[in-house]
Amino acid sequence: MSETKRHPTSLWDHLALILKWKRLFVVGLTIALVLSVTYAMLAKKWYMSNAVILPPPEQQGIGALSSLIPNMDLGFTGPLGMSSEIQLLLTIMDSRRTKDAVIDHFNWMKKYEYRYRLDAYDRYIDKVRYEVNEYGALVVVVLEESPQSAAETVNYIVEYISKEFLRITAEQARTERIFVERRLIQAREDIAALEDSLRDFQRETGAVSVQEQFVANVQVVGKTMAELILAEAELEVARKTLPPTSSQVLRAGEKVRILQEQVDKLTIHGEAEGPSMLIGLDTAPEAAVRQAYLERQLELHATILEYLLPQYEQAKLMEVREEDNLYVLDAGIPPEKKHSPRRAFIVIGSMLLAFFFLYLYVIFAEWMAKTKEIDPDRYEMISSVLRGFTPKHLFRWGEGLPGRKE
Repeated sequence: MSETKRHPTSLWDHLALILKWKRLFVVGLTIALVLSVTYAMLAKKWYMSNAVILPPPEQQGIGALSSLIPNMDLGFTGPLGMSSEIQLLLTIMDSRRTKDAVIDHFNWMKKYEYRYRLDAYDRYIDKVRYEVNEYGALVVVVLEESPQSAAETVNYIVEYISKEFLRITAEQARTERIFVERRLIQAREDIAALEDSLRDFQRETGAVSVQEQFVANVQVVGKTMAELILAEAELEVARKTLPPTSSQVLRAGEKVRILQEQVDKLTIHGEAEGPSMLIGLDTAPEAAVRQAYLERQLELHATILEYLLPQYEQAKLMEVREEDNLYVLDAGIPPEKKHSPRRAFIVIGSMLLAFFFLYLYVIFAEWMAKTKEIDPDRYEMISSVLRGFTPKHLFRWGEGLPGRKE
């Protein structure tokens, strides 16, 4: 038996094998080079333009009450630390309303001859991208077929989401204003009724003024109840403007629950309507207890009114404002260079891939030649199987393996 061929095991063996099949490698790599260069030159060019938007400061309406009560840190934040303003901007960007506005403004249905609107939606998803960078700013990126079109599209999207942000926040402010307004009217009516009750009580009993020891407790309860009322307003706004499963709705509900628990711990319910302070007055005269209760309720409602008034005025200002407070840090500009295709990457990648498959073929061819020498029957069987996958034999049914004799 002749000396059998061995597989290449060293670098020199691989180089020798490549030199042996150099004609195949030259022809194959040349074809791959021509095809890849042709594709890279004919492929559609895409240009990228981006814009950077800075959101407004953290919640400026009812949610800002926590800044007035620094000791009450409930730790409510958005997913991954995102503010509610950023969440709203992302929701607007991903909404069907925004997609339809972009599609209709640039007439994508006619321009790209789409039969179904879902195809235009897919193009929006593929060519319009957005993310929140490490500094908390919203970055909007658009890929288009021309530099001018990319810049126009990204600037239109920024303009549209700014208008939508203004519309939604104004609607939230209106809902907030209506709720706070109702609470203001109720608080004023309660104060008037309590003043009348206290006046009548003092006239009937001649009781003295409440002691100064109640003042500190009244302030704590007043602030907590004011925060609870405003948290309820925030929950109502969220329920009217966002889906029930929204993270902002869930957080607002959790905030109301926590504040309600705090109010329950600080107050008890007596005979009169409304909460009475948790102060040990078991030994105090009934008249003094009654007077203390009325004065505490009066001061409590005055504290609530004190917190509601600035929120009411701010809600009115936010409702009627004519400009949004989003700041476009970087507007979209026509890019000077294309984003894709990356011709060098396409050509080099194609050449490496062609070389890989050519080398696999050469290894297999060498193995077949070795098998033919040492095991002709096995070689014939493998050859028959391979011939069975040729177009000539692949769709011929009812026949055995081609070239195989029983």
